Amino acid sequence: MEKNLPLNYALFTNKQQTTYTKFFKFIKEKITIEPLSVSCDFELAIINSVVDVFPEASVDGCFFHFKKSIWRYIQGNGLATKYCDLSQDLNLVRKYCRMLACLAFAPVEHVATGFVSLQECAPVEPKNLYSYFEENYIGAKKRTKVPS
Repeated sequence: MEKNLPLNYALFTNKQQTTYTKFFKFIKEKITIEPLSVSCDFELAIINSVVDVFPEASVDGCFFHFKKSIWRYIQGNGLATKYCDLSQDLNLVRKYCRMLACLAFAPVEHVATGFVSLQECAPVEPKNLYSYFEENYIGAKKRTKVPS
């Protein structure tokens, strides 16, 4: 039976990969088992450190931070007013922004296809969000491999 054990939460003085690597090496010295997976924020420095120190572990991004990054983009790029407009029965901007986060629950082999389907149906307003999402989470190379 697989078990999850929250091992550690930490506050750091910076976001440098060397700092994260030092931390994970310290943890590795203190534990007697190798983790099967590590859940963390979507920072590349953390992910690289986990891969360096625990090469057999899968790295899982935290859903809370995933949604937070989408929301930050919405706020910082002029979509918040339309996203929060509840005067309409069906707010398509809100719907299609929220549907992006749902891709986290799709089987990996269907994420790129699902993304393309959402992108094709989405209204004009969140198109820049979709470009940001593709660049940061899907990857243009992966998207071009979507079967027809």
